[in-house]
Amino acid sequence: MYCTNCYHFNSEGVRYCAHCGARLRSDSRPAVATLSTDETTDAPGSGDSSSDYDGGVAWAAGTPAPYYGTVVQDASPRSRARGRGVLGRLLAPLAPIIFLLSKLQGLILLAKFGKLGLTAVTMLLSVFAYAAAWQLSWAAAIGFVVLLLIHEMGHWVVMRLKGVPASVPIFIPFLGAVINMRGMPRSVKDEAEIGIAGPIAGTAGALACLGLANLYGGHLWPFLGAIGLFLNLFNLLPVSPLDGGRIVAAISRWLWIAGLVGLVALFFWWHSPFLLFIGLIGGAETIARFRGRYGPATKAGYYALSSLQRVTFGVMYFGLIALIVLTLLNNPAVSMG
Repeated sequence: MYCTNCYHFNSEGVRYCAHCGARLRSDSRPAVATLSTDETTDAPGSGDSSSDYDGGVAWAAGTPAPYYGTVVQDASPRSRARGRGVLGRLLAPLAPIIFLLSKLQGLILLAKFGKLGLTAVTMLLSVFAYAAAWQLSWAAAIGFVVLLLIHEMGHWVVMRLKGVPASVPIFIPFLGAVINMRGMPRSVKDEAEIGIAGPIAGTAGALACLGLANLYGGHLWPFLGAIGLFLNLFNLLPVSPLDGGRIVAAISRWLWIAGLVGLVALFFWWHSPFLLFIGLIGGAETIARFRGRYGPATKAGYYALSSLQRVTFGVMYFGLIALIVLTLLNNPAVSMG
């Protein structure tokens, strides 16, 4: 028979529901659920002139019915059912954490594979975090993390080409990913080339997503393309420690001031603590650079660049910004997302 409290089916002969603990009605008379523990009424139309709904719901015994409110049976089973319902509501927010903890054993095993294992573990943690906090689909969360990886690998490859020791990418949920440089660039030229390699690789990955959106349609690829472009555009802000701050060091250090002003304007528009965090770090580093106290830049000739090299970096930097902005404004795949 069906339980009139939770509508789960129970085998014949049992007195209490195996799911919620409510007492089962074995008679064939229509049952009326009300908000009172002491009174029941017959269903409307049974011939009893006193029958009415009184805030309750009527249905035939043994037949599942829609739920419109709290169904009350006997006092003691009701208390047990209510206690279980409250407990379930309290534990529901913990479900993603419990699920994540159940997977940690596998993540720890991955970490034992060394540097690549550490990258894989932090990537998986970021996927879970973005999917849970931003309510992204698993495909969208994985795609976003992969775009972050492409961006960071652009930095990593150029670091290795220039002989700068670097760690593998480590992902930090809601902060992106970082690569720990275990050595410093030899000149501002190396710093700018390492800095611009990430946005170039990341923009290429985002454009590839937009290409797949034009081929296959849907919502996933346009979303990944748009969010990838926004991610790289933000990183091109001329504020250290963002990539743009590293790049404009080879163009004009006065662009750091413009970047800080833009970051303050963004903060008042967006009110994000992350922007405040970036602004504090960028402001401190800008002051240190202008005073000649920034570690790598204290070497003689660190900022030595020809006019042609500065113009080249300027064309690359502003050209990449223009490409991203024009793509966001004119690509129909982005408007679909």
